[in-house]
Parts: sequence; C-alpha cells; structure tokens
Amino acid sequence: MAQIHRLHVQNELKNCSADQLYSFFKNERTKLPQVLPHIFKSVQILAGDGNSAGTVKLGTTSYRLNPEQANLSGEQAKETQIKPKQLG
Repeated sequence: MAQIHRLHVQNELKNCSADQLYSFFKNERTKLPQVLPHIFKSVQILAGDGNSAGTVKLGTTSYRLNPEQANLSGEQAKETQIKPKQLG
C-alpha cells in the first residue's frame, strides 16, 4: 500500500521573487537535486515532456525516516486550471 509523506521546509530566500520561485517549482523541478542535494538525489521524467498533463515524474530523496519506508515518490501531472498565486 502506498504511503503519503509530507516534507515541510522553512527557509528565507534572498534575491528571489515569488514569481521566480513559483516558476521554478512549476517548470524546473528536475533541477531540485542541484538546488537541494541534501533532500533530493534525483528527479526523472518517465513520460511526457515535463510540464504538460500526463507527465510522469519520479523523485528519489536523499533521506529516509526509518528503514521500512521507501525513498521514492512519483507524481503524474493532471490537467488543471492555474489559479492566481498569493503569499502569506
């Protein structure tokens, strides 16, 4: 049975606007291992072009909470309507 885990991170970003951060997580998730190597080992695109509906991505983390938990997570992009962004 698949388990869902959440990762909560709080960090202060300097010289980065909200639009730049949103764009990074929306369009360039495969660069997460370069930016956060202590959290992500790799992010691969298994199917699709990386951004459109139907894209399948596989992320491997650099940590485990306990030995029984797998260190893989995957997601499949679905057709969604982009909602306005807001901070705070």
